[in-house]
Amino acid sequence: MREIRFRAWDKIDKTMCISTSHIETWFEMKNRYELMQFTGLLDKNGKEIYEGDIVLAGEEDIHAKVEWTGQNNLLGFCLVDKTSVFDIRDFAHRNLREYTTLQIIGNIYEHSHLLKN
Repeated sequence: MREIRFRAWDKIDKTMCISTSHIETWFEMKNRYELMQFTGLLDKNGKEIYEGDIVLAGEEDIHAKVEWTGQNNLLGFCLVDKTSVFDIRDFAHRNLREYTTLQIIGNIYEHSHLLKN
């Protein structure tokens, strides 16, 4: 059975926390924490990709955030830039779930300026 992992942005302390257990506690404290689910994917450097990450994608140097979506004929994690929604698989060169053209460059809480280019 695969484990569902989350990380959480602490809105008060302005820090990122990662949790694989006690998820009920995060839900009970939803006013303090913003939950982001692990996509199950690794970027080209082997880092875990979570919702809310900002990634550099493709040869066009697209800066996009990772989101869960159920629109534009997509269901699952996607990449969203200023104007478009992309299927995360469009940038995938799968090698044991590693996405060789995606690189995490930040997250929406600490590096939101990276989306405003």
